Amino acid sequence: MAGRPRSPQQEKFFDELKEWSEIKLRILTKYFDAYRRKRGASNSILYYIDGFAGAGWYGDDPTTHEEGSPVRLARMADEIVRSGQPYRLVCLNYEINLTWFTQLRQALSPFDSSVVRCTHGAFEDHLPGILTTVGQAPALFFLDPFGVSPIRLVDLQPILRRRDTEILLNLNTPRLRQMAGFHDSRPSGERDAKLRLVSEVLGESTKDPNPRWLQQYRRMDTASWEDWAANAYMESLLEQGSELRYAVAYPIRERFRAKAKYYLVFATRSDDAVVLMNDFVCIEEDDLFAKSEGVTKTGQLTLDGPLRESDREQALEDLLDEIHAYGVTHQGCSRTGLTKHFAGEKFGQFKQKHYRQAINRLVEDGRAAFPNGRRNDTAPITFLSVRA
Repeated sequence: MAGRPRSPQQEKFFDELKEWSEIKLRILTKYFDAYRRKRGASNSILYYIDGFAGAGWYGDDPTTHEEGSPVRLARMADEIVRSGQPYRLVCLNYEINLTWFTQLRQALSPFDSSVVRCTHGAFEDHLPGILTTVGQAPALFFLDPFGVSPIRLVDLQPILRRRDTEILLNLNTPRLRQMAGFHDSRPSGERDAKLRLVSEVLGESTKDPNPRWLQQYRRMDTASWEDWAANAYMESLLEQGSELRYAVAYPIRERFRAKAKYYLVFATRSDDAVVLMNDFVCIEEDDLFAKSEGVTKTGQLTLDGPLRESDREQALEDLLDEIHAYGVTHQGCSRTGLTKHFAGEKFGQFKQKHYRQAINRLVEDGRAAFPNGRRNDTAPITFLSVRA
């Protein structure tokens, strides 16, 4: 099997690591490093499944090429073995394109095959075997395909039903919108197939002549519809994933506030995982803002978040009011509980430290109080409806 045909653009994808791809890989690596340290404490084996592993490297020159996701995670698995940790990280990599698979196998050849494996073929075809291999062990699935066909919800059902699963995937909203645009084309088999695929990806009925995505498409601009599609996809993930409780998405972009290249969607059953991912996304947003706007970090800003200088103070004031309003109606919530709630609601906007700062401000302003005046993460907080 030679693999599915690729366009010339796709064939050149691994010639160079683009900035937006580096952002995605940094988020993946940082999160999985935190994940394996947390989960490795109580599990003897963890799995990382890269469903669309690619060539393993970006660039043709061995002296300058840059690591792709399979090599970055393989190094992590190797480090765990060498450091004598009591658990193992097993990396399972799948690639259908024979040329890329050949390069992938070479890129991964220096690593121990007992913890780093690569397989030629389509991820969806190998999924039954993957699930047998991982069993009940904790597993993170990284799904970064070209196009959107492989992330149809019907294909992901076996993953969504696993109890201890986390998913990080590339939702290519520009491609999804491009296919949605065929709705006003002349009827044809190609047109019908594209529209059916949009419905399948977003979890809507393929028999509905006026699906929700089409209604939104007709009334929204490009950016708004793509944002809506990302949220609709997350809703469907949670509806069909009986073990998943939280889903968040981050628009991967080349420049701060530029159009999204795609959305990085994260689904998990753990609110702690959302808080961790939120912090890593905030770091990337800060860096992207600094590069795009020419900002030099001085450490003197009220917030380090992804906002323009003139917006920062107002953003903090708004955050204070929102936390206060939520606290008044949820008396006794803790600092940890507040952070988890707002990290999901305002994903990628503020770090954990910002929520601590905001709660401290509310205490200092007489709008909130800890029992006995002792501030900690788990103590129930009393919120006052007016300033003391």
